[in-house]
Amino acid sequence: VPVLKIQMPAGPDEGRFFGAILEALGMPYGARDRVAAKQDTAVRIMRATGTRLLVIDELHNLLSGTALQQRRLLNVLRWLGNELQIPLVGVGTPEALRAIRSDEQLVNRFEPFALPLWTDDDEYRRLLSTLEAVLPLRKPSHLADPAMAGRILTAAEGVLGEIIAI
Repeated sequence: VPVLKIQMPAGPDEGRFFGAILEALGMPYGARDRVAAKQDTAVRIMRATGTRLLVIDELHNLLSGTALQQRRLLNVLRWLGNELQIPLVGVGTPEALRAIRSDEQLVNRFEPFALPLWTDDDEYRRLLSTLEAVLPLRKPSHLADPAMAGRILTAAEGVLGEIIAI
């Protein structure tokens, strides 16, 4: 598992965070297992499977907890990167960057990279054609046709996740 992708739990909770890692690794665990046990198992399995990169989606969920919960999970992120000697990639809204910037030691470990909004161009049309080709649609939807492409782009406000959802 060279690249492991997880989703930050809806609330910044260490037990749920390590549970998300274990789940992504296909490892069973008990909801009532102690945080330390989940942490130890997650680190051991990540080492055993050769995880070299951890991608954390919805990183902005860090901000949904109390200041203490946020601080504890930021400490966990810093510790995990150090312990495994792997890079961490955080994906989320601009609030994710705000969460990272609240920790002086983490701010140097995450380089912000904003994804540009999509515009109505050839690349956008290729994206829509690819989506149409891989989605199990019953009938051709002609997503890349100018009128349909324009409606999707307007509704999604150029945001990739919204384009996919639509």
